[in-house]
Amino acid sequence: MSIKSNLENIKSSLPENVTLVAVSKTKHIPDLMEAYDAGQRISDFRY
Repeated sequence: MSIKSNLENIKSSLPENVTLVAVSKTKHIPDLMEAYDAGQRISDFRY
């Protein structure tokens, strides 16, 4: 399943008043860009 598909599935199951925060520790830049291109704007990165 693609990142875009995963985001769509997760967001569709959340109540309207809940904001999804994407957190990444081990993902590469292309994966993060795919999430951004799919509409994910709130993120946190852990190193």
